[in-house]
Amino acid sequence: MHRLVLLLALLPALPARAQAVDLAHPSHDLVAVATSTFFPEAAPGTANEGVCTVLNISASPLRARLEAVVVYADGRAERLSRIQDPGVLDVGGGFELSVFFLIPADAPVGPALFSCAIRAQSLTSRSQQEEEISVAPFTVTGL
Repeated sequence: MHRLVLLLALLPALPARAQAVDLAHPSHDLVAVATSTFFPEAAPGTANEGVCTVLNISASPLRARLEAVVVYADGRAERLSRIQDPGVLDVGGGFELSVFFLIPADAPVGPALFSCAIRAQSLTSRSQQEEEISVAPFTVTGL
């Protein structure tokens, strides 16, 4: 029963996976972003896989840029390079990035985050811009 109460308390904080868009009254939210990791735990010197899913939930095409970062327990952040940008997403369009990343041999044991930051701008109204970040936790474990 306590788990159910905790889950219900957290529901408003969880991002919606799908949102209805009323095209007659467009939302100022341009994108929805979801992030996950394949392995809940990874040891230093091994790898994990992160996935970022970006959906255009606006009423117009948009241009999107993506940045992926891994943050370790000691606060060290590692920006993942050679990440392909989504580019232009049509109305209702989406993009999914799946990227393998190495856990450094000297990574501290403890909680870590895989993060995707999206910057989006409407192509029909350049003043409509949004930045959204989604994170997925995983744990760096000892060998």
